[in-house]
Amino acid sequence: MKYQQFLRELEAGRTAPAYLFEGEEDYLKEEALKKLKERIILPDYEDFNYEKLSALDVPAAQIIESVSTLPLKGPHRLVVVDAVDKWSEKDQRTLASYFKNPVKSSCLVCLTGKFDRRRKLYQEFQKNGKIVSFYPLWDEEIIDWVQQRIRKEGKEIDPEALIYLKEWIGNDLHNLNQEIEKLIIFTHQVKYSHPFSFSGYFFYVFLLYYSC
Repeated sequence: MKYQQFLRELEAGRTAPAYLFEGEEDYLKEEALKKLKERIILPDYEDFNYEKLSALDVPAAQIIESVSTLPLKGPHRLVVVDAVDKWSEKDQRTLASYFKNPVKSSCLVCLTGKFDRRRKLYQEFQKNGKIVSFYPLWDEEIIDWVQQRIRKEGKEIDPEALIYLKEWIGNDLHNLNQEIEKLIIFTHQVKYSHPFSFSGYFFYVFLLYYSC
């Protein structure tokens, strides 16, 4: 499934016991992981029920031990494992064995770039979990993402300014988000047209305004 479908399922309260986040768009992975954590982990018990590990540092057996631990004073435990594609075939098969008897109170999220679909671990995620693809957005998708990001702050952006922003910053979502945050801060109390220099070029704050 794509990122957008994952968000729709999450908003509907549907979560899987295990996810494989694959692809090269790391910013969207971070967003998806943040939203998943907000959905299933109580903030007061995050230190006990949330753990992020790297396959570069720990073997699969340790991951199984972590994800098999029961949550403390909360309904769920979330375990995130980065770089699972760097594991040996042996470690990947070891983690695949977890799907024979998964812990219902735990959610396992594995992060990877491109993953060999012939591997047993990938096939287990297909059968018993969910695979979410995170690949660079098309131009139209980026424009929609920027609009949603700005509306989340209670603002709107003029179509001309939106195109200008994308042309200057490019398609990197990390960079786009940083520039949007600067614009939001700068225009927080501004209610009139006023030219200003921003990141080496001129914008007009009336292009970004409070929505009614």
